[in-house]
Amino acid sequence: MTHHPPHALDHVVVAVPDLGEAASGLELAGFYVTARSDHPFGTSNRLVMLEGVYIELVSVTRPEMVPESGFARFVKEALGAGRSGPILFAFRSADAQADLERMRSHGLTVPSEPMTFGRQSVRRDGSIRPVEFSVVIPDFGDRRVGSFVCQHLTPDEVWHPSLLDHPNGAARVAAVYVADAGKAEWELMTQVAEAEGPPFRLPHISIDAGPSRLVVEARETGQVEIAGTTVELTVA
Repeated sequence: MTHHPPHALDHVVVAVPDLGEAASGLELAGFYVTARSDHPFGTSNRLVMLEGVYIELVSVTRPEMVPESGFARFVKEALGAGRSGPILFAFRSADAQADLERMRSHGLTVPSEPMTFGRQSVRRDGSIRPVEFSVVIPDFGDRRVGSFVCQHLTPDEVWHPSLLDHPNGAARVAAVYVADAGKAEWELMTQVAEAEGPPFRLPHISIDAGPSRLVVEARETGQVEIAGTTVELTVA
């Protein structure tokens, strides 16, 4: 029995070898995909912004900047081993410092303080705005799927209304299926999210085992494959 309410899923990180190729596939399926944005640790992303939970396509674009541990190292090693798809789950935090202490109480190895960083976000009209986050990323060890918490310091910019309008009417991620998770990966998710699973029944979304797949509620049906992961459009 957990002592904290379950954390909502904030975004799912989908590792892809080629950001442009993955984004083009999603655009052909009727999604609006944000312009590339660079992290200060060697990875870059493009986003599909949806209600509540967004999809983050991420790849290593400047390998010389990737540190010895953490988010970017995990992505680099996964892609280097030929693994792509949903490999990281970010759960929403209202207080990253409190979540750090909570995760430590579970016996997880965590940094001494949250990592705060920023990047530039490109709006649909081409204007650029800074966005900032505080994250707590535990030591993943040799896990193939990781979980962490993310506190948005500029949520109104991340979820800017112009980014939520998709030609296919995509509204929200209803389910994520993960092929590479086992007992250790699910246990970490339980400790980070304060939920029990699989399947994890979180507000408006479920996370379960199965062939790599994201189910998105939209105005129309269809599917597209990006880096071995099926993105399925379903009518709510």
